[in-house]
Amino acid sequence: MKTSKDFKIIPNITPLKPLWNKTVWKETQNIDDKRTYPFSEEFDDIFFQDDVIEETNYVFIKGNNLEERWRLEKYNEFKIGELGFGLGLNFFIVLKKWIENFKDSSNNLTFVSIDQYAPKISDIIKIKEAYPQLKEVIDIFLSLNPVLFHGNNNFYIDKYKVTLKLIISDIDEGLKSIENIPSNKIDAWFLDGFDPKKNPDMWDAAIFKTISTLSNTQSTFSTYTAAGFVKRNLERYGFDVKKIKGFANKRHMLKGNFSYTSPSRHQRKIESSSDIAIIGSGLSSSILANKLACQGFKVDVYEKNKYIALGTSSNPVGGNVSKISTR
Repeated sequence: MKTSKDFKIIPNITPLKPLWNKTVWKETQNIDDKRTYPFSEEFDDIFFQDDVIEETNYVFIKGNNLEERWRLEKYNEFKIGELGFGLGLNFFIVLKKWIENFKDSSNNLTFVSIDQYAPKISDIIKIKEAYPQLKEVIDIFLSLNPVLFHGNNNFYIDKYKVTLKLIISDIDEGLKSIENIPSNKIDAWFLDGFDPKKNPDMWDAAIFKTISTLSNTQSTFSTYTAAGFVKRNLERYGFDVKKIKGFANKRHMLKGNFSYTSPSRHQRKIESSSDIAIIGSGLSSSILANKLACQGFKVDVYEKNKYIALGTSSNPVGGNVSKISTR
């Protein structure tokens, strides 16, 4: 059993109360296998599937080739960046893998995770009860008597050369807090927020732009989602993206690596503009505004009439005989 003597705590510098996860534990409907699972009231979604350990190993550990890369001597300190700490499952699973296979390594592991909401200790204890195979690593975390604040929370597990940097803030603030620190370049990204439809802020195009600035030249990423706009935004900001077989019954997931090349003069000119104005709110204008907004641009639509689409676009034929380019 590990004791507090094995660990050091790096004190917090921002003693502000965080927002806490609003977690409800529900019982499965399976009569033959009754168990409880955590459900997020903020995002109206489950935190993870029953087979979360296998899923994390497949999507994030294998998706980023972590075990192979951890064996390379060039990584004196390997940094993982995670968007969406949740209840800490990915961290606990990675810590277990590290201790089992690399506890004698001379390298260091740093796990940087950003989440708007802090996990409650009572929920982490329930995770330990639900997944006894994670008991040892969760006990390591709990032995630190972790007190979480808004902002940066740093925990150093000296015995295994592992650092957890848990940043409790909105995604923009969290990324900006590490953006200008060269030593915080990330080697592997876990993109693990809730469903993009239920948590759009985490999957905004501007987030991917910041991720690219925080990536090393050999950084990788993986995510359970295969949404088209996620793929396009990753490619837009310098990632080579592959769509591969998803975990278990899921059809696809995305993985890839960072290989940024300088944008063209035309692209730089567009991206240097913070605002785009569209005159008129007809069918074509509305579709264009939506597409630009999905790409991360700030769009203002100007319409002289009281309501949108009162001109030619109000004719039903306009919706059937459209000349809009989809390229």
